[in-house]
Amino acid sequence: MKLTKKYLLAFSVALGIMVLPVLVHGAFVNPSAAGWSTNRNMAGTGLVNTSVAKIIFTVLQWLLLVLTFLAVMGFVISGIFFITAGGSDRADEARKWLTYSIIGIIVALLGYVMTTFISTMISGSVQDET
Repeated sequence: MKLTKKYLLAFSVALGIMVLPVLVHGAFVNPSAAGWSTNRNMAGTGLVNTSVAKIIFTVLQWLLLVLTFLAVMGFVISGIFFITAGGSDRADEARKWLTYSIIGIIVALLGYVMTTFISTMISGSVQDET
């Protein structure tokens, strides 16, 4: 069990290292090059000119995407555990992974529904997927 936690921690750190540059680069987009309207006060700063609600919605969508990816990886790992199970202990561990993966998928779906609902209530319209 401790070995699995170490692998999960190492995977999380590696994923964070890979995703962090993308998030940092996304914060400094040239608005005129991206085709967004620029504000005179924001000219030359390179910061995105958008609402806080849209930023929060976008961050939550990314977090839900990562959660969904981790849940799908849990399905794959539980499948491998089931295939390689030689005894009941390994099969029980595979059932736990499968249960947690199903819970993760349910939480991700509920999170997506709730963020879309709250975003619609705040802004009055459905946020676009881009």
